[in-house]
Amino acid sequence: MKSLMRLRLFALAGLCCLLAACAVQYRESDFMRAQPGASLDAAQALAALPAGYRVDSSLMETPDGERLHRVAFTHPQARSDLLFFPGNLYRSDTQAAAYAGAFASAWRVNVILYDYRGRGLSTGAPGAASGRADALRAFDAEHKSASMAGRKLVVGGFSLGGAMAGAVAEQRSPAALLLLATTTDAREYADAVIPWYAKPFVSVAIAPEVAAIDNRRGVKAYSGPLLVAVGANDRATPPALSERLFAASATAPERKRLVVAPGIGHNDLLRSADFQSALNEFVAAHDL
Repeated sequence: MKSLMRLRLFALAGLCCLLAACAVQYRESDFMRAQPGASLDAAQALAALPAGYRVDSSLMETPDGERLHRVAFTHPQARSDLLFFPGNLYRSDTQAAAYAGAFASAWRVNVILYDYRGRGLSTGAPGAASGRADALRAFDAEHKSASMAGRKLVVGGFSLGGAMAGAVAEQRSPAALLLLATTTDAREYADAVIPWYAKPFVSVAIAPEVAAIDNRRGVKAYSGPLLVAVGANDRATPPALSERLFAASATAPERKRLVVAPGIGHNDLLRSADFQSALNEFVAAHDL
């Protein structure tokens, strides 16, 4: 018994020594990596959506000479457009239909998605600063189109895409804002995902371009309808982060809603019954 106890103590001491030298670095390249893709299979994509939808692809030129690939799923009876910023691993050829289908199943809406720089059919190199600038550029283009057609423009984001949606909300005024399974800022994200027992032994270094991401600025600047949602079992972006975003928002209590879906993880949120129901009610409440 004493030998086993000594073995455990030596193992614990070794683990502490190992952890004492551990440094966690959050760099731009850890979240945003280039990955070219193929053209979207339109017939296959539309099979994931309700009847009546069509899909179109186009390219938007940026001032620095890059091209952003845009995919739009549209319905002739839609009253709103949703400019949605997906997670950091998004590619239109593999995920556009899944995102669009998740929203179209609960809401007759036009869903518009852009490949981030360096991913899918977009050119350039991924980056947090360029991603936020591209998000604003996309909003301005989509807002002009929606306004001319008499439709509302809603902005949303999932996971890292929530930072892009937050950047838009900070400087523009979308008809509504959806922040789904996202974070407040990089520092709180790191604090939320590192286990409590490891924190005394782990140092965290956050690159300046990542530290610049701060979703609180977006929700504090925006006072329109807000839906924040996260899975209760989300380990990638724990519920506490969404709860803090919700609490920090400037939106009046009667115009915002927080959903923590029981038993749901990070990648299951959009198709969960709790989110689908909440989205349907949110759309009806705000005439979207």
